Amino acid sequence: MTITAPPVSERAPLESRTSTPAQSAPAPLSVTQSYLIGGAGSASMLAGAVAVFVTDSEAGPVGLLAVGMILFIIGVARQLPTRLKAGDYEAGWDAARAATTLFADAVEDAAPGQKLGLITQAEELLARYPALEGSGLRQVLTEELAGELIRQIVADSNGQLTLAPADPRSDWDFTILGVDGKKLGVWASTRRDVQASKVVRNLVHQSFDQDPDFVGALVVLDSEPNAAAKSRYAALPGVHLAVVGEPGDRVHLRESIRNALGVSP
Repeated sequence: MTITAPPVSERAPLESRTSTPAQSAPAPLSVTQSYLIGGAGSASMLAGAVAVFVTDSEAGPVGLLAVGMILFIIGVARQLPTRLKAGDYEAGWDAARAATTLFADAVEDAAPGQKLGLITQAEELLARYPALEGSGLRQVLTEELAGELIRQIVADSNGQLTLAPADPRSDWDFTILGVDGKKLGVWASTRRDVQASKVVRNLVHQSFDQDPDFVGALVVLDSEPNAAAKSRYAALPGVHLAVVGEPGDRVHLRESIRNALGVSP
């Protein structure tokens, strides 16, 4: 992907971003939950099977099939086991974390045209099964949704916007360039507290000091920040906020990018 993947805490391994303790015993599922999870698994396996024949990438289809298998087994068993084993592979963590980890990997590795469908699937699963919240999947979905929408916005900008190549030295998730070379750093996160605003403040100050073409930052959150964080963001020079929780928020994100870079509609 042509995006920056910075070595900061937001890009830490999924397991390190979880606040949900591991389950020590199988957790039962209701009939509705088992149908939803099993259905999502079947759809994922079908998408993976189709992807095998229509894409040259191996990681995406394999991830889809693996996610589908796990979710389907969970749905049929109507419980979340503490260990999973398939052939020579065995997972020693709770199935919820295993499923969300594999789902996150599948979303990250999927071809651009497949991402929105997988993101929507994962969002529905999180909404209907709150026990999966806190696994880190939400953060991955926020980053991937922002990246996919930004790619679409850049592609439709008639050359007014460009997505900068990945730079391992950058602490921004994405960097968007205007026609005059102005740079906009994008930080996508589910963190909506004051501490997150302090991270952005440090990144903004550092970027202004090091890059004369840097004009500001766009903070993309999955929902509104708390009042204290919102106040801090408003006080930071060159910082713009955009709430992006679904593909339909693309229009709002596009306007935020254009306003930040001073690009005419």
